[in-house]
Amino acid sequence: MHPSSHVSAWEEFADIVTGLVRSCFHIPQLVAALAFLAVSPAIANAQEDRPPNILFLAIDDLRPSLGAYGDTFAVTPNIDALAARSLVFDRAYVPMATCSPSRAALMSGLRPDTTQIYYSRDTTKLVQDAIPAERTMNGFFKANGYESVGVGKIYHLYHDSEDGWSMPVLDHESDRSWKMRQKMVNPESYLEAVKWRDEAGKPWRPAPYEIANVDDAGHIDGANTLFAVQQMHRLAQTDKPFFFVVGIRKPHLPFNAPKKYWDLYDEAAVPMPTITAPPENASRYSVNNSGELRNYPWTPQAGEGFSDPFVRKMNHGYYAAISYADALVGKVLDTLKELDLEENTIIVLWGDHGYKVGDYGAFNKHTNLEIDTRVPLMISMPGDRESRRTSAIVETIDLFPTLAAMAGLTAPSDLEGENFEILLENPDQDFKDAALTQFYRGRDGKGIMGYAVRTKDFRYVSWFRTTDNLVLDTELYDLREDPFERLNIADDPAMAGILAEMEALRLNKRHGPM
Repeated sequence: MHPSSHVSAWEEFADIVTGLVRSCFHIPQLVAALAFLAVSPAIANAQEDRPPNILFLAIDDLRPSLGAYGDTFAVTPNIDALAARSLVFDRAYVPMATCSPSRAALMSGLRPDTTQIYYSRDTTKLVQDAIPAERTMNGFFKANGYESVGVGKIYHLYHDSEDGWSMPVLDHESDRSWKMRQKMVNPESYLEAVKWRDEAGKPWRPAPYEIANVDDAGHIDGANTLFAVQQMHRLAQTDKPFFFVVGIRKPHLPFNAPKKYWDLYDEAAVPMPTITAPPENASRYSVNNSGELRNYPWTPQAGEGFSDPFVRKMNHGYYAAISYADALVGKVLDTLKELDLEENTIIVLWGDHGYKVGDYGAFNKHTNLEIDTRVPLMISMPGDRESRRTSAIVETIDLFPTLAAMAGLTAPSDLEGENFEILLENPDQDFKDAALTQFYRGRDGKGIMGYAVRTKDFRYVSWFRTTDNLVLDTELYDLREDPFERLNIADDPAMAGILAEMEALRLNKRHGPM
């Protein structure tokens, strides 16, 4: 709205009040005048003229097993409803398929080789030690006048980037009693897991799933969602725009969800993986050893395969945990609507990496494969009323510069992501020629790193020994003929030209050793 319309509205209101004063405050007319003030388009648009709010929904271990992405088995009505008024990205990729580096990259706009954050188990490496708080996405918006608030899992560790928030992150994970309850609700199950730990000589872990007859707040994600609802009510009363991140841990292991979400699915009908072995001719480094899952009690140990009943049960648990997360997303979005905040709020929903549930004969993430690096991503703009889709390649490090631009702000100049705001106007156009991912084999930066380049037609991976940058193995998948990456064709003489092109692209993008 133009400034002149604001002036005319106020002038009209002033004329009414002046007339009322002259007539000794005729009460009905005064009430009518105040009502005019409340509903005047000029006054209403004063709120709309503020920078947009940003609601960011971060969901752990969520691959595109959603109705909005064509999974007809998934019960995800709330995320599907959001997708129905969003731009849905069909080719969104994380730079590294594990929690800590993926989240660090998104929140900093920098790749793992820049932050040097590679390992989720390394709790000594924090984003706040790698870059200043104002250079993180939450710190950037805080520095630009936003109320920057977080609830739940955002960075891998809840206390990371402390100075980048307007207040400490609210997360029951910081409460030891709640943390244990998030792992297991039933006391007898907890004691059984302790017994298994003692007998196996391993660190304590809960069972890989639990079916407890509790309400949503009986697990940590549901309790954190109550925090989120409370904060949204507070933020609705502030005079600042907000950057509000809500992190939901499920469907991360353990697959603990209230029983009602397990009951949504007939276990006998749960879809089973269609690819149950590593790609043919694959590198020995291509597929992970499922070590994350094998640390949980009563799971097949190293060298043991996964039986069909076990895979089916775990897939049932994964779907139940997704539906639980979906219900919590619904509570947050319902609150946004009830508080009349939708019309000035950008909504982003994102999964921090993909996931395998028996696919390729493995579990968890931890590879450069499509199933682990491709994630759901959707953005709903204020006023969006219909779903749009784009097949353009984007990376999650692109979100920082994009959201900054959407808020009318100038992003830091050293970001490694790119602004894809143009796709919101024209989803059919191309954006990037490739997504870059990487994954390691080994620990403490000593071992092997696989650098992958994913174009529209191919995925290329070059595995380097980190001590001397020697190339140990190479992978190439033709995604036109082999979209599920069943066959590594790097050794096919007919593909020598494509290999050279993909290696040149990797070098041009300075992805890995030069």
